[in-house]
Amino acid sequence: MSKYKKISKNINQLIVETREDHDNEITWLNISNARKKEIEYLRKNFKFNLNHLRSSSGLSRTQRPIVEKTDDYLFIILHFPVMQNGVIESKEIDFFIGDDYIITLHNSVKTLNNFFSFCKKDGLSTLSYQHGLTSVLLYEIIEKLMLDCYVILDDTADLIDHLEDLIFEQKSEY
Repeated sequence: MSKYKKISKNINQLIVETREDHDNEITWLNISNARKKEIEYLRKNFKFNLNHLRSSSGLSRTQRPIVEKTDDYLFIILHFPVMQNGVIESKEIDFFIGDDYIITLHNSVKTLNNFFSFCKKDGLSTLSYQHGLTSVLLYEIIEKLMLDCYVILDDTADLIDHLEDLIFEQKSEY
């Protein structure tokens, strides 16, 4: 079962209750288009490193993935290709992962928002419900994002094959 709560315009909270044989719950905060207000919310409610919060503010963009472990949480920045209006763009997703929570910050990554909505409606069918671990929820999120990448790669490969066919057809005419 899942409990949903809208904390603010850009912050959505989902509490994933686990099977009865697990005593814990996983809280997932999905934050879209984080700005000063959202970063301030995280600063007040969590003991995150200020550099990590600054990196997540949307003002600072890294070009490389980051994985940093602190005593209390894991901080990860990953980039994924996303198709928007026929153009492939790189989207950054920041993760804060603790023992009983996962926080995702991004600029409207459709695949991530869709998976969040799915978990809101049908959290019982997720692996995280069955196992009750934030690492499993992180796995599920990354799996969805990777599967979306495969669609982009397949479409790009098809386009390259088509362009090769056109090039070699023209070359044989001369």
